[in-house]
Amino acid sequence: MDAVNIRLSRVGGLTAAREMRDLCVAMGIAMTIEDRGGGDSVKAAIAHLAHSTPEAFRFSVSDCNSYVTTALADGAPQRADGRMRAPVGPGLGIAPRSALLGKPVLTIGRHELRLRFREHVSSRRREHARQIGLLKECVEIVECLSGLYMSDQGAGGIPPNPLI
Repeated sequence: MDAVNIRLSRVGGLTAAREMRDLCVAMGIAMTIEDRGGGDSVKAAIAHLAHSTPEAFRFSVSDCNSYVTTALADGAPQRADGRMRAPVGPGLGIAPRSALLGKPVLTIGRHELRLRFREHVSSRRREHARQIGLLKECVEIVECLSGLYMSDQGAGGIPPNPLI
């Protein structure tokens, strides 16, 4: 396997993406870190995850969020000369522009928030375990297929990649 694509919203957010990133690094697999879209908060999360990933394992980082034309936060990462820096400061390092976001759609009290958070964490943990299990299975299958292919080649050097 040459690389894995990690999309933050697809895998369940920044924590799940970090866990998958850590697994890929431990297994020596490069990765692309991105998301399908989003705004300044998504771009900041991508930048932080990318900057905390060892350079040898950063196959690429996509900034699909630059297509969003309205800035919803101050301090969000900007692309310059093909590079993007993670913002500094607490949290993601950005400050949401509340006036642009409008009134809250839903307000939750502390007790309800605690209950929802516990349910969310339990659900996410189950989903993370499932996704990491699937990733490990995929790696095992690729390693098995790669081993079979290499054994068919004999000692004649390095064969071309059978998966391309």
